[in-house]
Amino acid sequence: MAHVNAIVIPFAMEWGGLSQLIAGAFEMRKGNTFGFTAFTSFGAFWIFYALLNIFTTFGVISVNAIAISAVFFIWGTFSLLLWIPAMMASKATNIVFLLLWITLFLLAFGLSNTGGYGVLLTRIGGCTGIAAGALAAYTGLAGIVNSMGGRLPVGKGVTRWTATGKPSYKEDLYNENLYYLSTMLIIG
Repeated sequence: MAHVNAIVIPFAMEWGGLSQLIAGAFEMRKGNTFGFTAFTSFGAFWIFYALLNIFTTFGVISVNAIAISAVFFIWGTFSLLLWIPAMMASKATNIVFLLLWITLFLLAFGLSNTGGYGVLLTRIGGCTGIAAGALAAYTGLAGIVNSMGGRLPVGKGVTRWTATGKPSYKEDLYNENLYYLSTMLIIG
């Protein structure tokens, strides 16, 4: 496992953590509260995850599966709450956040279940996380390609609600924030 951590931990610190904190700063400057909240929070999560592994590796702290399960549950709840405003973004962003909170809850319940279903829930959570990461990567790629005049679809997003209570949609073919979204789950 040490050889895996040798790759994952620096990656989590730099791409998952630092890059998202920088992206969050840019989102704050643009006035995008959702982007700021999502990127800085998940940047902090990945830095936490990296430090947790570093500290446990060197014996500074010891953490059991129940404690990690509680962290995943808290972040699953936070992701569920972020999924609500993500519904107004593109369908791709919406589905990324949907898969994200499902992943975190499955991992939380899998790690806290010492019975026979723990391993199964954790594996399903891992597969869901891979799907979320793949969709986040596509969403990020679409942002890059579409900024250069391409047309990779990411689905319509709700831009506002009309006076009659019906949503008004726009085709969200280009969203410069989508590139940064891909950093959220790639290493997960």
